[in-house]
Amino acid sequence: RAKALAGLGRVEEGLAEYKKCEGQTGCPSWLHKAFVAGIYDTAKQYDKAIEYTLLSMQEKENPSMYPDLAYRFARFKRDAINARKALNEAEKAVLPEYSKPFLLRSRGWVCYLEQNYVEARKAFEESIAYMERTRNQPFRDGSISIAKAHLACVLAKLGEFDLAKTSFLEAKKYLIAADEADLYDECNRAIGIS
Repeated sequence: RAKALAGLGRVEEGLAEYKKCEGQTGCPSWLHKAFVAGIYDTAKQYDKAIEYTLLSMQEKENPSMYPDLAYRFARFKRDAINARKALNEAEKAVLPEYSKPFLLRSRGWVCYLEQNYVEARKAFEESIAYMERTRNQPFRDGSISIAKAHLACVLAKLGEFDLAKTSFLEAKKYLIAADEADLYDECNRAIGIS
């Protein structure tokens, strides 16, 4: 509900709604902050999302948050230096299995920013393959579509425009529905289709 309100532009209302969960069983303060970061992502307030991710990590060191931090720095801030630092921390840690596709997605974005398109492609393809094998988990379809859009940009940079178009077209409906305008525009610029 809080994310839906944030997506409708009613961020403060969504945050107030979710505040009720803080400190309750299953939602300690550090985890609450991590989820608040996701609410800010939905509202496209990425500086606040990064701020709350860091606050959560200060409260409780949690290696499984490094992939999200790397992704936020890479995708939303285009900050390759901080994204690489977070990714390096993530790759040193023993992460739960459910983090694997998000670690791969983060690696893909960091490599994309570093213009290492071959490694970016490999990471996005592995992330997509993993998520497709585990489609029964929550939010997989949206995550797969986002990863396919990222892959489309990478493939275009590698000059593989037919594959890039296919990947983009598989993601396009989701990008429109989820108001992922920046990623949609980036794909469109890279591939040259709308």
